[in-house]
Amino acid sequence: MPQKTIVSWMAFLRDFEEHNGELVVALDSPNAVLHTMDEYVFDHHVVLYTSETESQKKRDLLEQYLTQSYSDRSIEFRRVHLEDAGLIALDQIQNKIEPI
Repeated sequence: MPQKTIVSWMAFLRDFEEHNGELVVALDSPNAVLHTMDEYVFDHHVVLYTSETESQKKRDLLEQYLTQSYSDRSIEFRRVHLEDAGLIALDQIQNKIEPI
């Protein structure tokens, strides 16, 4: 049986929130909710992110939350190098994630 992989983007605005002045993972965010669904039937979850310097703290928070909360699942964070214009150019995005 082929392995089922889901690919998502780290949502800089929706995956996080401030709680008592501290940045935390929002439990109602797209990447967090995905793993609570009864219909979760994936063997592997790849979370894409673009900027290493801007997102390091957020990426670390989300990775720690997902891997600790769902330690029995295969979750991978992968940086994708895109030019700013690439964020709206489907062909550039597709070329970056097709190898996944």
